Amino acid sequence: MLDRETAKMLVGEDISQRSSKRPDFELMVDDSATIETEYGWIFCYQTKLFIETRNTLYKNTGCYPILVDKLYKTLIPVGLSSLESWLKKYEKRRVQPFKLPDDDKLSFFLKCYLRKIDIGGFPNEKAAIDYYVTYAKFIDILTIIKQGKIKIAKTPFPWQDINSMTNRSLKNERQTRQWLEKVIKLIESTQSVKKMSQRWPYLYQLEKRML
Repeated sequence: MLDRETAKMLVGEDISQRSSKRPDFELMVDDSATIETEYGWIFCYQTKLFIETRNTLYKNTGCYPILVDKLYKTLIPVGLSSLESWLKKYEKRRVQPFKLPDDDKLSFFLKCYLRKIDIGGFPNEKAAIDYYVTYAKFIDILTIIKQGKIKIAKTPFPWQDINSMTNRSLKNERQTRQWLEKVIKLIESTQSVKKMSQRWPYLYQLEKRML
């Protein structure tokens, strides 16, 4: 189980990847805004200049708070709606784990980033996918692609479980399979995945052969 300092360190490592792209807007955790819950901590972050000066000229409007679940050791972007309402939704999902025990990374990705209730505060599926692949480990992305393709080829196809995980109302097996195929193709077509597959071609080809 994580402690607060370790959780903060994980968030710091996550946001530092974004800071490297905008050195003039270095990001850091705002300790004064941290919220503790029974599941872990919600860390808010902003530019270093804003935290030091509180001058709104230096404020970055794209900083979603991050919940670190101390038991599951996961980082989840918090929705921009009411925090109390968001936490109630998270609590309900957390105490009622979904099926598909062999697809941990795929199921985590689907229920945390692509639920129709907009858990991450993303405007659409593409925005959620772009955010995930930008900051996730390449091996985790490849695992999700692999598990997704295995799931698509599975007979019988667990379309009702996927509906439940994503809070969707896809009408049948065919429609759900097509939706999951679209998600996997969106992941593979992102610039981040294309760049990483060029940088580590051996790893990318190895994962493809394992399908």
